Order: sequence, then C-alpha cells, then structure tokens
Amino acid sequence: GVEPTAFDLQAYQGQPYTRSFTISNTGGSPLEYQILEEASAPTASERVLLLSEDFENGFPERWTVVTNGAPNVPWQLASDYGSPTAPNYASTGDAAMANSDLGQFLGGPSFDTEMWTPAMTYQDGFDLEYTMNFQAFFGDDFLDVDISTDGGTTWTQLIQYTEDTCSETVSSCFTDLPAGTKEVLPLDAFVNEGDEVIVRWHFYTTEETSWEWWATVDDVAIVRNVEWLTTSPLA
Repeated sequence: GVEPTAFDLQAYQGQPYTRSFTISNTGGSPLEYQILEEASAPTASERVLLLSEDFENGFPERWTVVTNGAPNVPWQLASDYGSPTAPNYASTGDAAMANSDLGQFLGGPSFDTEMWTPAMTYQDGFDLEYTMNFQAFFGDDFLDVDISTDGGTTWTQLIQYTEDTCSETVSSCFTDLPAGTKEVLPLDAFVNEGDEVIVRWHFYTTEETSWEWWATVDDVAIVRNVEWLTTSPLA
C-alpha cells in the first residue's frame, strides 16, 4: 500500500520541496514502483528568453548597423531593399537582410556590413537561435556570426558560412520560400556568466569590385530551455 497516494503541491521555479510517503509491501513478491509527476499550467518546462527579435515591428532601435564598405549594402529590413522589394528568403513576414544583388545591381565597390544586438548580461546555459538564408557567389563573400564581451572591441567567431544555406525541403532557394535553415549555437563555451555580450552578423566580400547575393536573418533568440519540475527518486 501507499500512504498518501498523491500530493497536491504548488511549486515555484528554483525552490526545492520535500514530501514523504510510505510504500508497504504486504505481499510475498518483490516490489517495483515508479513515481509519476503531473504539472498544471505553467508547464514543467519553459523557454527563458534573454533576447527575442522577429523584425515584424521595423528594424529594432537598440540594434546597431556598422557599414565598413559600400554604403548601399547595409543590414536593414528585407522590405526596405529596392525595387522589386526583396522577399524574406529565411522565414515569414519581414527579416533583417544585407543584399548585394539589389544594393549593387551590376556591380559596385567592396561591401562589409555588420549587425549587432544590444549588449546583454549573460547567464549560463543559453543558446543563440536564428533562421537564415545565405547565398554565396563564387566563394568570395562570407557571413560570420561572432560574439564580443568587451563592447565590440574584439570578437570571437561562433561560426562562418562560406557556402549556400538552404532548407533541404524546398525545390529552390530563390522561389520556393521560405527557404531558411534553423541554427542553434550553444554559447557557454565562448562566454561566462555575468559577461556583457553582443552578438553580430558580419556579411562581407574579399573582392574589390563586387556583385554578390545576400544574407538574410530572422527569428533571433538567445534562449535557455528550462525543465523546472523534476522528481527524485523516480523509482
């Protein structure tokens, strides 16, 4: 027998609770048991967000664009690029884009443009998530994703894209949209708890005269998936 047979407990995230019960084996066979946990809303896990941006309400005011090369290939909203207006190649709605194809139609000077998030105080266990579509042209344009802990003076590379990125489920990266890929980059190996961090997307070319494709970024989040209700022991 089990006494009591159930607990009704209001639990708060980050707080431990102890409840005791007694299991009595009144038969002659070995006893095996398992504890079942059932949580009402909010659920037993949740996404804790340090940053979230979907670019649906304009280009975010607290983000920074640094243009080091050609002035007509900045990071901006996809909907702000030229005629015809560039689509969101990565996801749905609007997105952040740096587009050499529209900004430098038929060619122009070398481009180098950066998009920075606001500075944030880092907590352990977070990942950087974003949806992207990057189209490279002859291997002389690049998209770096970097992180800084000193206000943008120095940067550590998280990943570099040198080849096209496109969803494997679409027939065309150009017309079968959205054609983005979801990226998830764990950050703990690069920063420490309490650091003031900035993330940037850096789109640039090594050619003196360029007419390339684009980089599109959408649905940016710095997130920690927390399972806040656990039971021990379970058996």
